[in-house]
Amino acid sequence: MKYILPAILLLITLGSEARADSFSSPQAARVSIDKVMAAIAADNVDGGLSQIKPYSALPPAEFDAALGQIKYQLSPMASRFGKSIGYEFIKEDKVGNSFIRFTYLQKYEKHAIRWFFIFYDSGTGLMLNALFFRDNMQDLFPN
Repeated sequence: MKYILPAILLLITLGSEARADSFSSPQAARVSIDKVMAAIAADNVDGGLSQIKPYSALPPAEFDAALGQIKYQLSPMASRFGKSIGYEFIKEDKVGNSFIRFTYLQKYEKHAIRWFFIFYDSGTGLMLNALFFRDNMQDLFPN
């Protein structure tokens, strides 16, 4: 049976009361997301995503609420797909000089889910703009 996960999407609205830290380069963001994915693959979603909380312009309470939703959506994965067995970096996509997206797989024994981390570069560094996951794999392949 195919499971399509609803996308958990953190859309960041840049408000005057919230200022995120930023990464100095795509390489610095990638190193950080590798650590996030290692924690997630080790069933430590809190520990993983809390590492990038400072880089999100989302107010801390909203980030925590979104984290709760992510954990809720991930909770049945082990019973559906088996235990988490690791992660894999898939690709990096850029849109102009403003957006960069990292795509990863979180591997389970019977399936995988794709994680997406989108960063916005305002010219002063990269800030987390959105993150979400999906379990459909067909988009990985050319039409």
